Amino acid sequence: MTAVSQVDFAKFEMGQKLDASAVPDNPWFAFMEADAKAILERVSPKSPIAFAFTELNGVKAGANFEDRYVLVSFGLGDLMCRLCAAVVNAGMFPEFGSATTRWKPEMVLPESVATSLKDDFFHWSDAYCPWRLDGDRQLLFAFLLCQVNRFVVLHEAAHILHRHGLRLPFPGPSVRPPSANKPKAPNTSPMASQARELIADSQAFHLHFGLLEQEFTSASLDEMRQLLAKKLVATPQARLRITLLAAFMVFQMLDSGSWTIESARLSSHPPAPFRMKAIYATAIDLKHPGISAPELVEEIRQARFLGSAVVDIGLNRFPQLGWLLKVNGKEFDELFADIYAEMSAWADPDLLRSG
Repeated sequence: MTAVSQVDFAKFEMGQKLDASAVPDNPWFAFMEADAKAILERVSPKSPIAFAFTELNGVKAGANFEDRYVLVSFGLGDLMCRLCAAVVNAGMFPEFGSATTRWKPEMVLPESVATSLKDDFFHWSDAYCPWRLDGDRQLLFAFLLCQVNRFVVLHEAAHILHRHGLRLPFPGPSVRPPSANKPKAPNTSPMASQARELIADSQAFHLHFGLLEQEFTSASLDEMRQLLAKKLVATPQARLRITLLAAFMVFQMLDSGSWTIESARLSSHPPAPFRMKAIYATAIDLKHPGISAPELVEEIRQARFLGSAVVDIGLNRFPQLGWLLKVNGKEFDELFADIYAEMSAWADPDLLRSG
């Protein structure tokens, strides 16, 4: 990994490195940066992966393979803050602090999460966050923000872990001959690109759930984690719930809603609801001694309702339960089959087994 002082951020086309400790009216960038660095150290201790926010106002994240860097734009970080604040403002999870759920949905529905939250940047103020001095509500906000950011960071880290920058063969744990390690030119076809995205999504899900398991099954939890464990993540089922919720919130943020099946076949990324459905399909293979097969199926079945409740109440809009139905049907099944045909070329089986 290249030293931070030697990295030319201009080549990433995401703006210069952001000083997370100096963002006006928002101390949470420094919080997200510290957590991102900590989890990257945990998921890749032998081959470090660096992290930085960048100054780009657009909503974007990326991975640089040569320097082993995960990058998240200011615009995406700010959007994560605004969505999590909206959820806490609406009184969701009332068991935390003093809160009353408020929901009076508008008849006119916004085109996207980003559109409905575009009015202003996040401000850490009493006016923007009326619960700011309520310790329990602040803890809820910090936890939700942390989990959403983790999914984004882990997705980008998964591209690095699976070596998506260079197409290398994955013959398994046996020793590779030198000729087998010669990099090939990355396949830039839409199906290959979308295969890489679904692999990174799946790996991010497993890593995220594993981190929550490690964090909240520790014998010694600090006071804040004890409160979170008691009210929100006491069981493996509850931790799975939060893992799926974080992914749902991320894909809601990333969905422009302007795609069609025709454009989806030409894009580098599958449509956001398509990716969320793939996460649910990934989750069905989760193996955990504390979650029975029927419990796992039920958690996944309920996940879309929880996701919709959290996001739709947070944005004060009518339930968008048809979001996942947009990617139902024969044409999207065929799209998945075409993506699936590419996936074995881009997934490191050793990582998949460990996930």
